Formats: sequence, structure tokens, C-alpha cells
Amino acid sequence: MKKKSQKISFTLIELLVVVAIIMILIAILLPALKRAKETAYQITCVGQLRQVGLALATYATDNDGTNFGCASPDYSSSYRHHWYYFINGRWADEYIKSGWTTGKDEVVLRCTKQSKKNGYYAMYSSYHAQSGAYDPMWMYMSNYFYDPLVGHDVRWPYNKPGRCPYPSSTAYVSCSRSKDGSGYWGFNGRDTGAGGLSTYRPAGLWIGHIRTANVLFVDSHVSAQAPSELNALLNYSKYHVTGGQAPGIYAYVLPNGLGYNYRTGAYTLP
Repeated sequence: MKKKSQKISFTLIELLVVVAIIMILIAILLPALKRAKETAYQITCVGQLRQVGLALATYATDNDGTNFGCASPDYSSSYRHHWYYFINGRWADEYIKSGWTTGKDEVVLRCTKQSKKNGYYAMYSSYHAQSGAYDPMWMYMSNYFYDPLVGHDVRWPYNKPGRCPYPSSTAYVSCSRSKDGSGYWGFNGRDTGAGGLSTYRPAGLWIGHIRTANVLFVDSHVSAQAPSELNALLNYSKYHVTGGQAPGIYAYVLPNGLGYNYRTGAYTLP
């Protein structure tokens, strides 16, 4: 006797159960994959900041323990020299092999979460126009000198990392973003605008990773810092000169582009 072949098929309920199981697995796996991707971004960023720290340490060794500051206030935006010009081969030797001299993107000088080419890391700056550097133990301004590039006298900020009184608790270079998604070359300890848009510029730092910002400290170690940890650092700001506030970094840009003041809880518009 020949057996009739039976056609195997799923009922609608069985099909819905299979679909539901697949959706549950996707819901479980996607957050884990996203977090793994974000962790990879953060680890790569930490490695890049370590390279920056090595370049800064090498430059200081070659220049009697002295490093350059983030930018001079005496240059216009068209001629302003940025701190990374001194290690990427533009204004000094190429210490970091960032790719500028070969025409490639300088990814090693930008946070891995940055999508814009001008979003470089930011260097700590506490210079105050009236009183000089607020961290006089290790930061100072040069005397005026004539720069033929711009046709007038200028100054340049410098620092001596070896003189920093709290090298393991003072941020030196970190992830940076401005409200338009690019970045700033420098950051200070706090905001200035009492909730206004100017809070973006002096804040500078960006909580671009998993609720943290990667920070290269003066002693060359790199660590991910949550907002509460930034708030407890010993960085001073040029705006503390008149305000009398305690040190700390408590104004920065959140991942969504909003400026935020940790101490006051105030946001600024994107």
C-alpha cells in the first residue's frame, strides 16, 4: 500500500509564536550589540588620548619641560594657532603621526564619536585676561612678541606639567563638542552665561560616551569620567577669578547636544 504524502504546514498561532520569539531575541540582543559598539568607541578613544599624552610628554621633554597652551587670545579666528598644531607637524615636529602631513584625516586627534573633521579634542585653559593664568603654579602667558604672519605683537600660553600641584586630579585634554556638533580647542572649569548659549564655548567637554567623557590627566593617565567625577576635579577656570567658586568641571555638552550645568541643573538650547 502506498502512503499518501502529507503536506506539513504551520498554523497561524504557531507562526505568531515563532515571530514573537524572534522579536524577543532581537530586543535582547540589540541593546547588547549597541553597548558593545559604544564600548569599542570608548576604548579606541582612550587609546588615542594615550597617544596624545605621549606626544605631549615627548614635546615637553624636548622643550625643557614646557608645553604649549590651547590657543592664543591675540590671534583672530583666521590666524589662530591651536594646541595640536605643535604636535601634528604644522608648527613644530610631527610628534603624533596624526596624518596631517600626509593629507589624511587626523582621527587620532578627534574623539571617536565625532563625525566632523574639525571636532578635535579640547585642552584645558584657565587664562584670564586681567589676572593672568589662574593656575600660576604651572600655567603662564608669554611676553609679547612680533609675529610677521599677522603683523602685530602676540602672546602665547604655556604650561609646565611637572609643576602642576595635582597632576592626577587635573584634566588636561578631553573629548569635545560644540552645539553644532564640531568641537572646541579648549575648555574651562565652568560656564559663563547663566543659562545662555555662551555656556557651550567655555564648557567644551562632551559627555559623548557611555554617560562619560574620556579625560587625559596631567600625569598622563586616561580615565572615563562621569559628570559627578568631572565636578570633583581640581581644574580651575578663568571665571573663578571674579566668582570665587570652588574648582571643578561642571558645565559640558550632553550626548543630545544640550549644554548642561551640573551644579545648577540648568540646560541651554541646542
